[in-house]
Amino acid sequence: LLMEDNPKALIKEISVTANCYAVNKKIVDLGFPKHAIIAMIRRDNKYVTPNGSTVIEDKDILVVLADKQEAIENVKNCLNK
Repeated sequence: LLMEDNPKALIKEISVTANCYAVNKKIVDLGFPKHAIIAMIRRDNKYVTPNGSTVIEDKDILVVLADKQEAIENVKNCLNK
């Protein structure tokens, strides 16, 4: 993480819960913002490198990389439609 007033990138962990819209859906079907990616998924204490066909599961922790805070908020909205 950059420790600046205006960082170039943000990394945020987002927990997925059972009632989350994204559970059992492929990443490609969620309509993620263009300025954010899921860099890794922590699942059962292991790390998965996702791609578009990766299915989000309950209790996943998504490691999201974005260029601004607004993109992180948009990711949260995609997960909880």
